[in-house]
Order: sequence, then C-alpha cells, then structure tokens
Amino acid sequence: MSSSGLRGGYVWHLADAGDRLLRLEGNAPGSGGERRNYREPSRHFVSHTLAVAELAVQATELGRSSDLDIVNLEPEPASWQASLTPSGTVGTLKPDLRLVVAAGDYEDHWFIEADLATEHQPVIRRQCRAYMTHRATGRYQDAHGIFPRVAWVVPDERREAQLWNWIHGNPQLDTELFTVATTAQFQDLLRQRRTDKPNG
Repeated sequence: MSSSGLRGGYVWHLADAGDRLLRLEGNAPGSGGERRNYREPSRHFVSHTLAVAELAVQATELGRSSDLDIVNLEPEPASWQASLTPSGTVGTLKPDLRLVVAAGDYEDHWFIEADLATEHQPVIRRQCRAYMTHRATGRYQDAHGIFPRVAWVVPDERREAQLWNWIHGNPQLDTELFTVATTAQFQDLLRQRRTDKPNG
C-alpha cells in the first residue's frame, strides 16, 4: 500500500500490485480497466472544500437556532444543474451549494458560490454569465416555480467590494440576480426574505 500525507494526516490507497490483483478478481473500483489515478488534493481544493462545508454548517446551525427552516441543502455534485445549451448540447451549471430556506409560508432558493479571493475578474464574470444562461433555459423555473438568487460568499469586505464592482461594472449581467456577502454576513443574508413563493 501507498500513502500520501496532508498536514500530518494520511490517505491510504493500493499500490500498483494491489490494484492489479483487484482487477484480476473483477473487484476494482471504477470501470474501463484503467488504473485509478490517486493524487493528493491541492491546497486550493482542500481550502475551497472547507469553505463550502463551513457555509453548510452555518446554514444548518441557523436552521436549528431560528425560525428559518432549511428545506434543502445540496453540496456538489447534487447541486449541479443540467440543461440544454442554445446550441443543443448538454450544459452543467455547478454551484458550490444549492440551498432552499423557508420562513413561515414563504421560501427562498439560493445558489451559493464560496469565493476564496483567488479567482480573477474574467472567471467571476464567466460564472455569472453561466447562471444567466441557465436561467434563460427556464428549466429550474419549470421544476420549482422560481429561479434562485446567486450569492457570492467572500472572506472579507475588501473582496466584497471588488466583486460588487466587477458584477455591477458589466452591463451584460443582471445585477438583481447576484448578491455578495462576507462569510460573517452569510447567516444574516439567509434571514432576509426576498421572494413571495409560497412554501409547499
């Protein structure tokens, strides 16, 4: 067996000989007869995963400590949304989280993007355009009667202002679709009812 360390922890996996043995017995994971590529996750991947997990925990805690009900909380890949593109190919929108919250008789739908202040302006705007393209398909609206608002959750107020400027500075983007909040503001954002969609 082989292992790879990550800050004092270890991820164990089969070495070449063990992998070959499993394939001979027909018990190897995956398909296609190819050896799986075991790699240590990058620091950015781990940091982003933890940031998304933190937002999920915040939402769950808010649901337990307030009158806000967490109706649905889906991380990737359950949060992904498939639709047909204008060219007829299958496209996939990949929010970090899909969140449905309810307060009384109303519910709000959210797509959440956890931002670590590492992406550049073209990447942010491209992802915003992807949300607008998906909204134009009407697929989510057909299933749920509403399209989620997109929340970029960022580490600090400096990044918050930067993303606001990038989004509002692009006339191609519908600024009503997007909002930006810091991680510290995330629970307050979820408390703000913004739709009149009846719950249930």
